[in-house]
Amino acid sequence: MTPGIRVALLALPTTGLVWLTACSAASGDGVWDDGDLDNDDSDLVDTAADVLGGFYLAVEPASEVVSGQTILPRRFGPYLGEGAFPVTIEPAVTVRGSILGEAITPWAVQAVSDGSGGLPTEAGPVAATLTFREGATQAEVVTRSDDAGRFEVPLHPGLLSLTIVPDDPSYPVDVRPISAYEPVVDLTLDIGRGVPIWGRVRDGSGVPIPNAGVTASTLTGVQTSVATTDDAGWYELRVQPGGWRVSTTGPQGGREPTLTTLPMEVGDDGLRVDLAYRAPQRADLTLRVVDSGDRGLEGMSVRLTSRTLDGYALGTAAYGITTTTDSRGYVDARVPDGTYDVTVEPRSEERFGARRLADTALRGETDLGNVMVVGFVDLVARIVDGVDTPLVGAQLLCTETEGLGRTWLARTDDLGVVELSVPRSEMRCTATPPGDRLDLSPLSGVFPDPLAIEELTLEPGTPISGTVTYALAVGASPGRFATVLVLDDDFEVVASGLTDDQGRFDIQAPAAPER
Repeated sequence: MTPGIRVALLALPTTGLVWLTACSAASGDGVWDDGDLDNDDSDLVDTAADVLGGFYLAVEPASEVVSGQTILPRRFGPYLGEGAFPVTIEPAVTVRGSILGEAITPWAVQAVSDGSGGLPTEAGPVAATLTFREGATQAEVVTRSDDAGRFEVPLHPGLLSLTIVPDDPSYPVDVRPISAYEPVVDLTLDIGRGVPIWGRVRDGSGVPIPNAGVTASTLTGVQTSVATTDDAGWYELRVQPGGWRVSTTGPQGGREPTLTTLPMEVGDDGLRVDLAYRAPQRADLTLRVVDSGDRGLEGMSVRLTSRTLDGYALGTAAYGITTTTDSRGYVDARVPDGTYDVTVEPRSEERFGARRLADTALRGETDLGNVMVVGFVDLVARIVDGVDTPLVGAQLLCTETEGLGRTWLARTDDLGVVELSVPRSEMRCTATPPGDRLDLSPLSGVFPDPLAIEELTLEPGTPISGTVTYALAVGASPGRFATVLVLDDDFEVVASGLTDDQGRFDIQAPAAPER
């Protein structure tokens, strides 16, 4: 494998599976270190992790099965535009097995209430969600076991991290390494009984809250399933010892904030964690959404997302609701006092842009008055090459970066001119050369005002070439007619191409990003 290459998975329509792509290689958040055990990537991880620029190549096989073996999509990178890029994809291995655990009758709650403790039962099957993560890239494959705890999933070979989240919160979340190098890997996974996190949820008057949902999450974001408080406000979760945060959605069907503790260490004896709401203080918000002619707009979505809530430490409480304007464009909402982002979004068919009011204080009676959203404008741009020759049939694709993320697409006419009707808000646009100009690369950028896009010049960029090979048990096979996507550090597709019948590809990508 080429030095500095990292690998990730792409979307694959497989029944019962969810294939997820990971964060950029430049991000170290939550990275699971595979040490020196993954002989494909072990000596490359540190180098790749320090790279802040470069492209990623995503390879999607033309067929899921080649010579009777399953070939999965895969991502490689970062690629710094230096020389050919040989890509070797090994066939998938099959990982299968079953999950066992020890169910516990609610131990902590009983111990507090009457001095007794629940007893573990015999080990039995556990229905759960399983997340397999590749060490070098944090690419994830998500699947589920059945009610008998059985599962089977195709994966790229290597050393993986497996996270097991049982459906029943009386079984503990489990994270462990999995070695998957053989064609078929059989596993029996016993997650044991774990340790308890337990406590009470109370309202602002100190009254216990029944039927409140409670979860716990690791410091890297792995979350348990939901436990529900009983009539006396007690809950219990089972976890493995370590660092955890506990959250509750509270009472009244979402009218209260979500509370989350600061990180805490859970030891071998478990930990009691009580959650308490403060006495409610609410803001009564009024606003009217209008167009440039001061006409009230019906059916506009107004989303309120808290930044801070009064009376709670930063990062320990969050609240959000979405409501809709009435026939006169008005919205009335009652929310906990605090500072919010107020976002106005049109319906998808409406010819208006989104509007966001950041860091808006909502306390007591708050009237924001008229909030105007701007209608569409005509974006007219000329697309040319480096010697000012109009590019006929070039494509301009623009996507709004806020709101609904709507997309608009058009091609240039005989004069190289393209016209789009778009909202006057920040847009991410990509100009792609016509099919007869393979010497030119696409051009992408984020534009705060689409009217600033008057002329786009497409230049020769970074030639990316290489060969896709499948390392099959019966011998190497060229990756014929596979789709090769070039992605930037935000995993946006900036160029693409197909391999030929020998697995070769040659793509003109934009100029290589800065390192």
